[in-house]
Amino acid sequence: MSTLAVNKGSKLKLGANKRKNNRFRKPLKPTRPAHGESIMGFITRVFMIMIGMGMLMALGIALLYGYRWVTAHPYLALKDITVAGNNKLSNGDVLKLAAVKLGQNSLDLNLTEVENNISANPWIKTAAIRRELPGRLVITIHERVPEFWIRQGTALYFADRDGKVIAPMHPGETASLPVLEIGDGMFTGDTELPALLKMIRGHETPFTMDQVAWIKVLGSRQVEIYLDGQKLALRMDLNGWRKQFKRIKTVWRDLARRGEFADAAMIAATGDKVWVTRRVQGSAA
Repeated sequence: MSTLAVNKGSKLKLGANKRKNNRFRKPLKPTRPAHGESIMGFITRVFMIMIGMGMLMALGIALLYGYRWVTAHPYLALKDITVAGNNKLSNGDVLKLAAVKLGQNSLDLNLTEVENNISANPWIKTAAIRRELPGRLVITIHERVPEFWIRQGTALYFADRDGKVIAPMHPGETASLPVLEIGDGMFTGDTELPALLKMIRGHETPFTMDQVAWIKVLGSRQVEIYLDGQKLALRMDLNGWRKQFKRIKTVWRDLARRGEFADAAMIAATGDKVWVTRRVQGSAA
């Protein structure tokens, strides 16, 4: 049997020979292409980039000239422009607002711009534009409908069914509309006026909107309605006007039943009371 003797002061070094062998190995150098091959590769890449850029430029120029050709071709010229839904504005007015005319190229039109041009007019509520190739354009509009004249300062304005101003009334314009007056410090949105007008347009009142000469919203938070045919004024508080209007209708029917309706100049309701002002000497009953 052989014995492995290890001196007391010696140390067993594992891997020492391995490190010693590695010390004498030369690192591997990466292989590099020849100098001529590197230049050729660079030139090839530059050449391919230039070809790609040239093709993109050619494509862009072709598209530009193609678009110009298409938007100038007589086949796509507008031959028919239809305007629908207009009443206040004439066809000529609408076409002038749209800034379109026969002969323009259909594809060259910006429909959003045309719609915005038309909608900028205060009489236009909505506008829709439809293009039908090759040469037809359809313009459909929805106008604001005037139901009142409203006075602002010394001028009269057209107003819609809710009392919102549409446009000023110009000389020569005529319409058979009631006058709406809003007192100082009062605003249409704060008066429940739309609800009152809706009731008059319905079948809940003994008169129609055609019989109304004017409606005044007074600064005292009262509303007064004057009926031209009956020469009669109706007045009520804005607060609780629905109940007060029912009382006015009851008095209206009672006066008609007794044959005294023609003598009434005003029927007024405030709180839970109703007054009738007679034409003779202005006495109340």
